[in-house]
Order: sequence, then C-alpha cells, then structure tokens
Amino acid sequence: MKVHLCLDSVDDGESESIRALRKLEGCEEVLERVVQRLFQGGYENQQAEVSISIVSTTEMQEINREYRGINQPTDVLSFPMWEEGEEFCPPSGWKTLPLGDILICEEVVRENARQNDVSYIEELYLIVAHGFLHLLGIDHDTVEKQEMMWSLQSVIRDEWLLALNKIQSGSPIEGGLI
Repeated sequence: MKVHLCLDSVDDGESESIRALRKLEGCEEVLERVVQRLFQGGYENQQAEVSISIVSTTEMQEINREYRGINQPTDVLSFPMWEEGEEFCPPSGWKTLPLGDILICEEVVRENARQNDVSYIEELYLIVAHGFLHLLGIDHDTVEKQEMMWSLQSVIRDEWLLALNKIQSGSPIEGGLI
C-alpha cells in the first residue's frame, strides 16, 4: 500500500509541526513497510491517504471531551475510517483509500517532549506513528498490545529520523528496521 500524508494547519502560516511533517513526504515508504509487515499479502495494489491536522489546545480539549469524555487536551487523536470491532478492514478495489484523520496538538507534544527529555521532532514523529497505527486498528488496551504498539511506533519514528539524516547527508535511503 502506497501511503500519502495530507497535511493541514489551523493557523494562517506553516507551523513548526507542518514544516517538520512535510519532511516526511519523502519518507512515506516507512509506513508502506509497516502495512506490508502487519497485513502480509494484503493491500499491495492500493494507495492510501492519511489526513494530519494541527489543532489548538482549546480545539483538542473540545474534541477529546466530545469523543472520549476527557475534558483536557491530548497530544494526538485518531479517527480511523475502516475499523470494525477493532479490526482494520478497508474495502478492496478503491484506487485511493482514505485511512482516516490524525489530529495533533503542538502544545501538548512540546510539553511531552520536555517531560520525556527528547527533541520536539522526535516526540512529534512518535505521536504521528502512534496515530497512524490507530488508523490501522492497532490499539494499546492490553499489556501485549501496548508493548507491540510502543515498539512499532518507536521503530517508525527511528526509521523516519534515520531516513531524514540520510537525505541531509546525501546517502541513499534503504529499508531499515521494518
């Protein structure tokens, strides 16, 4: 499955998050390898789009309250299009398949980065990977599922960072950990 990231920001200009996410537009094969690994033999001939939007703290709090009953902002929310009973089941035969929406709150991501003692970009890429995995029906409601999700999101983030370092250094990009 070829995956394309569609980016949007609520502000008039380009936020730091949107600029950082635009860099991933050349690294989408990492997501394609994840889909191939998780769904061997499925979805090879489809293209997929993932909508990523940057929202304000106030907007994230409102959405989190409405959909999860939690009256505080969170770093990321995912709204999958093709999930039935916690299982990823998109239709076949569509030329382009919208996987769903990922909403990101920059302020919460920035605070998480400070608390986790990592760079903003590392934290941002981690939560985008987290949101993407939710779009594929991956969850963290049990210890086993959480361990798998945490591992996969870290691998995705690390592959993106590795690919971006290779692009900046002029080295060829090749498959990595996935």
